[in-house]
Amino acid sequence: MDNKCSICQKIINSDKLLETNCNHKFHRKCLIKWKSINDTCPLCRTKLIIPINKTYCNYCNHKYCHKDYKVFMNRYYCGSLGVCCKCYFNPDNRKLAEAVFPTYNS
Repeated sequence: MDNKCSICQKIINSDKLLETNCNHKFHRKCLIKWKSINDTCPLCRTKLIIPINKTYCNYCNHKYCHKDYKVFMNRYYCGSLGVCCKCYFNPDNRKLAEAVFPTYNS
């Protein structure tokens, strides 16, 4: 059975496929771009939960280097949070910083 990405309308190879929590299938890159703009499924508008991928970053879709970093008192392993080290250490990525180190301002 051929899977077609609803975002770009192209066939999805199994190695580039990403299935959402609502069981719809998309290209990984297409869905990552979509989620940066909208946090609901393009087909059914269910709130998207993208599972942590063991190979690619959930924010930029780059492949993990799997290096081990010392961060503050803890260690961070590239890919351990579904985020690559490039995104994790990027000071401009406010959305990611809030997800990893949430602030509780009223």
